[in-house]
Amino acid sequence: MAEPACPFCEGHERETPPETFALGSPGRSPDTPGWQVRVVPNKYPAVEGETGRTEVVVHTPRHVTSVGDLEAPELELVAEAW
Repeated sequence: MAEPACPFCEGHERETPPETFALGSPGRSPDTPGWQVRVVPNKYPAVEGETGRTEVVVHTPRHVTSVGDLEAPELELVAEAW
């Protein structure tokens, strides 16, 4: 069975709110492929109001389900984004 389309995977950037931060290829336009880590506003925040904004850090352009699936260089980029 094929994986369902994931809005967080590379190539599906238009399915998320506009990115607020990204690490990627030099000269890359926002909300396009070529990123390594991407941060977008959370459409469904657990806490709302005066507490600030809630964001989703997309750890890698490839589909992973756990931070434990990341390679060391990927984890370093995620730490930089955090």
